Amino acid sequence: RSPMSWASVLAAAVTLRVPAARSAGEAKLPMAIAQAMEGRSSAYAAFGGRQHWLNQLLPPRLHLVLVRALDHDDLPADADHLADLAVEVSAAAARLAEVLERGPAPSAGDAPGAARQRAMLQAGACEDAAELRALAEMCPEELRK
Repeated sequence: RSPMSWASVLAAAVTLRVPAARSAGEAKLPMAIAQAMEGRSSAYAAFGGRQHWLNQLLPPRLHLVLVRALDHDDLPADADHLADLAVEVSAAAARLAEVLERGPAPSAGDAPGAARQRAMLQAGACEDAAELRALAEMCPEELRK
């Protein structure tokens, strides 16, 4: 799965909202935080297959503009693309919270071992529904921080 999937982006956002993670400072990424982001990303992605929306990051209107920008100053001045991105993150968090609130769901075609692993990942992810709702309800200015 892509490290820039919605599963990965939302996992990072939820993990970094934890007070201990914020106090670690911007320049540091302790292994426990990196592992928590990776675990959440896998758990969120367990709710969908290869073509699931969690594997899609940006809508076409934002993708090229943001991928080409190496720095905030590289963004075109004609629109607030970071605010648009914040709106997309908020909407994705709300969609994922809805999926998680429905609870674990089997995926057709999973082998027994894969089905057990998927169920465990999904059960763990369900604990983040409230945090995702809070993320979804944040205004774009808060998300940009």
